[in-house]
Amino acid sequence: MGTRVTQSKTSHPVPQSTFPTGHWEHIATYLKEGLIIIDRDKKIAFFNAAAESLTGVAQTQVYGATYNLVFRDNSWVTSLVNRAQNSGNSRTAEEGDLRDRNQCVIPVRITCSPIFDKDNCSLGFVLVLHDLSYQKELEEEKLRDERLAALRILAAGLAHEIKNPLAGMRG
Repeated sequence: MGTRVTQSKTSHPVPQSTFPTGHWEHIATYLKEGLIIIDRDKKIAFFNAAAESLTGVAQTQVYGATYNLVFRDNSWVTSLVNRAQNSGNSRTAEEGDLRDRNQCVIPVRITCSPIFDKDNCSLGFVLVLHDLSYQKELEEEKLRDERLAALRILAAGLAHEIKNPLAGMRG
């Protein structure tokens, strides 16, 4: 068992997995991260359940639709994909707010990476959507705690300043 090794065109050994290839789509379907595959015709070829949850768009509505149509309410996402297309081989990433059809907002980080076949021909792009809601909540909680700490220091200093003149008046 284990991994077989074959020779590639560049004569470097390339390990081949013994993991059944038919299971990759099943695994991608259940990832916690949103996963969207855009084919070379700019159409949605794969859209997992997490992507559906983050975008608020049903999987059945997006298959075969262009990414411009799917993200029409989120122009920053289409700009991200366009930048990835224009940059060639490089990956692009950006943080922003995804707005669904009901204008609900979810903070996300999206990474867009090109997909190439073995001959280095473009097959399209993969978008990975990471929900930042929890991180944003933690940041807000930290800011609230910092403000409360500053307020406590201010209140303690104020109480001290009030107490000093009163103690002098008592004699």
